[in-house]
Amino acid sequence: MNILTKPTKNLHCIYRCFKWIYTILYYTGSLCFQLRGESFQLTKANIIYTNSIRLSLMFGFLGSILLKYTDDESSKAIFDRLSPVLKFILALECFLSAMTYIAVCTTMHTNRYKHLKLLRRFKELDAQIQIDFNYIKWNYQKTMRKFTTFTLIVMIYYYTVSFIYLFKLSNCNCDYVTTFVFALCYASITIAPSSTVFLHLGKMDLLRIRYRLIKRLLKQQYALAVDLKRQHKFNMRISRLIDYCKSYIQLILQINDVLGVVCGISLFHDFAVLTNMTFLMCQKATETNTSVEE
Repeated sequence: MNILTKPTKNLHCIYRCFKWIYTILYYTGSLCFQLRGESFQLTKANIIYTNSIRLSLMFGFLGSILLKYTDDESSKAIFDRLSPVLKFILALECFLSAMTYIAVCTTMHTNRYKHLKLLRRFKELDAQIQIDFNYIKWNYQKTMRKFTTFTLIVMIYYYTVSFIYLFKLSNCNCDYVTTFVFALCYASITIAPSSTVFLHLGKMDLLRIRYRLIKRLLKQQYALAVDLKRQHKFNMRISRLIDYCKSYIQLILQINDVLGVVCGISLFHDFAVLTNMTFLMCQKATETNTSVEE
């Protein structure tokens, strides 16, 4: 966000600031509307697509686990070398991942119209404040670059780690297709809840920028309020800025209404997964040290 001296045109739509987060959510079945150009699209085809993706991911995830468990060679390679505690941790992780994905998809689907209303309201407020203070330039492209880079790095890292982790866990040169499907579905159903947290943080960051802008505009208006002839215009602009501040406060409530529960579920899941990963890494390190001493 900048305050310029000349009127400028808005070069990018606010919807595109989180283009890749919305893309991940849509193609992993967590979101039933899609970003197309400068607007969001919600049709029956979108809903059919997302329901198909949800069923496919859950069927692939649970089906690959069942195939691994029932196949003698794969089962021995994975489970025979694990302690009962590690088996429980892996079972708990699979259960929590599946339940979290279902809960996130259900909540996002239920709140789809609230979500679209929130997006429209955000865009309307930005447009209104730019009309009243036409020397404002929203640097949507800057926000878009920041979140695009961050999202792509996290996505690549997450999928890479998930594939390495599960191929390492399979511990055999067999049944690569099942392992690949297992890894792909696991990565997809776990990255989707995490993306909702990034989306929540991103929208709060946009609000932070707008509050900072309102603060700068208030200082600017008071600095220019030396001409008594323009007192009425000054009072009107101050009143408008206060109204914008109240409107953005309402957006905080709307954001929490749409994404609050989902983020709580996702953070619990991430905490559980990180705890499991930490335990597994410590167990692996302990086993390595024991082998070296022997």
